Amino acid sequence: MRDRWCFLRASYQAHAELLLFAVIIVGSAGCKPQMSPAVTETLAEDEVFAGRLVLGSPSITAGIPGTGHLSITDIRRWLADPNNHRVLEVTLPLGLRNSQVVPIPAENPLTRAKIELGRQLFSDTRISKDQRLACVTCHSAKKRFTSDQISHPRLRETAVAFNRVFGHEHFWDGRAKSLEDQIRFTLEHPDEMNTSPTECVQQIGSVEGYRLQFDAVFGKLDFDSLCQAIAAFLRTIVTGPSIWDYDVELRRLDELESAELSQFDKAYVENIRQAAASQPLSAAARRGAELFFSERTGCSRCHSGPNFSDERFYDIGLRQLVPDSFTVRKETEDLGRFQVTNKKSDKYAFKTPTLRNVQLTGPYFHDGRFQTLGDVIDYFSRGGDVPNHELRPLNLSRDEILDLIAFLKSLTSSLPNPPRDRLPP
Repeated sequence: MRDRWCFLRASYQAHAELLLFAVIIVGSAGCKPQMSPAVTETLAEDEVFAGRLVLGSPSITAGIPGTGHLSITDIRRWLADPNNHRVLEVTLPLGLRNSQVVPIPAENPLTRAKIELGRQLFSDTRISKDQRLACVTCHSAKKRFTSDQISHPRLRETAVAFNRVFGHEHFWDGRAKSLEDQIRFTLEHPDEMNTSPTECVQQIGSVEGYRLQFDAVFGKLDFDSLCQAIAAFLRTIVTGPSIWDYDVELRRLDELESAELSQFDKAYVENIRQAAASQPLSAAARRGAELFFSERTGCSRCHSGPNFSDERFYDIGLRQLVPDSFTVRKETEDLGRFQVTNKKSDKYAFKTPTLRNVQLTGPYFHDGRFQTLGDVIDYFSRGGDVPNHELRPLNLSRDEILDLIAFLKSLTSSLPNPPRDRLPP
């Protein structure tokens, strides 16, 4: 069934009037977006209300209208529209939204022009020293913004690049304190882009289309502004609502008294019901959810919150005792968070990954050692392979493992699919 996005506004009173956007993914028989009669090169009216924009909306990352390589005329026309330079207030899609505050740093606010510039840089190989690698090389939208390459052993598996708007310490070991820092590390790392701030700025600055955009967006082109642009783009890459999210929202609405329910737009309630009915949560997934959130398994102690990650670091018995032939490293083991903090308690500790879209983002764990969700759950069921203080045997039955897999699959949803090849000449 082909999915598409519909954007519906729901307003209600809760001590003060709040304006929310629900991003609803429904089947082909579902609602159709109501497009503004005056479609411009900026956002469609139905995706913006009082300056509040839903992150993950396809229009945010669609970029400069048109197809093929960008022309200087395309770029000048885009930059001439003042709406593309307006600071955007944003909210999150259904499932991810748990407050009206979205962690966008004040020093790097979002604008359409900045997001579009970041999209181009994210996809452009000219950002690396040898001009062969781009961010998208390992974080392709077709592969859910990660890499499924498993033919070469690596010290660390490519982490997903979606929902990083929730992150406060990035990479598996948390060495980057912000997305901007993560971009800097990646660009300068010898095993990745292998460039320097000076080289990177010179290469990007040699492209007229980039010079025009940096001048309009930042007033200058330097390494900091380059990293800010890519980070701004990454903050818009978030997951849409999943089958689980629809089910949770429907149960929440069903629990409301009729008087409370009347405060919601009828269209919002009806479309939640339609979406939940068109893709109902299976009985197996429901049983798996009960296990997942139970004290017995304790899964939700670490995989918590709307992104199913507490963004913290744990030693769960994962040891890598062989050199990494992919990057030709000499280390015999990866000490994880310890390499950042030098605290004994952080030895072999790695960041809790999100479980959203986990069905599609294998191989799993920081070293990609497991290929299937069944392998992962079996590892936790037996309490790991190396003694550690974080895990205890769960002794799950085969049916319980299958139920947990069904629940994890219910967290699968769509992601933005920004154009990859629409770049300045």
